Amino acid sequence: MYLMYMPSLDRYVYWETKRYESNLLKNEIEGAKWLRFHLLVRDFYLFYCIKYGNRVFYKNGIQKKSETDAASESGSSSAVRCWRRDDGAERRWKDGCTGVPIVDANMRELKLTGWMSNRGRQIVASYLVNELQVRPTEVHYFT
Repeated sequence: MYLMYMPSLDRYVYWETKRYESNLLKNEIEGAKWLRFHLLVRDFYLFYCIKYGNRVFYKNGIQKKSETDAASESGSSSAVRCWRRDDGAERRWKDGCTGVPIVDANMRELKLTGWMSNRGRQIVASYLVNELQVRPTEVHYFT
């Protein structure tokens, strides 16, 4: 939480882990490497959101283009997604009954504990969007 309100602290943590590795260990520690990576990713998205503001939440993204405009620019109609609503499939996804073991395990863990790993969130979101073709802004998991 402190890192969120003290941007200079994340720079300090970043450089201290580098100093520690170079002075004391002479090699890179895997955990420190990932800590620095996540600090950089966090800063990237912080500045991304500062730059684009509320546009990061628009259905068609930050470029203010419709999906049809994006498809015509790319010369492909495949860029336009055909979203669909299937309440049964959505319910099976929420309940962890899709028939895809890793999706089901993550959704059951979420339902049981209220928690899911970052990788799990990526997997279940990808399944929802790419396999079920459900627009993610239309799914309300906790309702």
